[in-house]
Amino acid sequence: MKQTIDGIEYNLIPQPPYLSPFTRRAAQLLKNEPQSLEEAQRNSEEIKQCMEKIFAETVKPQPKIEHYVQVFNAINELTNQVIKDAEFFRKPKRSNIGKSRHARDYTSETPK
Repeated sequence: MKQTIDGIEYNLIPQPPYLSPFTRRAAQLLKNEPQSLEEAQRNSEEIKQCMEKIFAETVKPQPKIEHYVQVFNAINELTNQVIKDAEFFRKPKRSNIGKSRHARDYTSETPK
């Protein structure tokens, strides 16, 4: 997928499953309110490291810092769509055989 931001075209791929812990960690840190300036600085650095790890494997060229949020959201949307599409193929097909009120029509028995 291609995403253009401020004239820069980024090529994005869905996030591989092994990067999911980085996404979850960044989301957790973004959600929690730091209790001190020191905690905020640590969280900020960890969030940046998570995003850079994800971007290193899912975006070319590497995004500008001011594009991080848009690129991150685009990767998540793309990944969610791929997961949704994959679920369609995993759902087992259900047979209608035996579901009819006339189930014996589907049997090999012959009437006597």
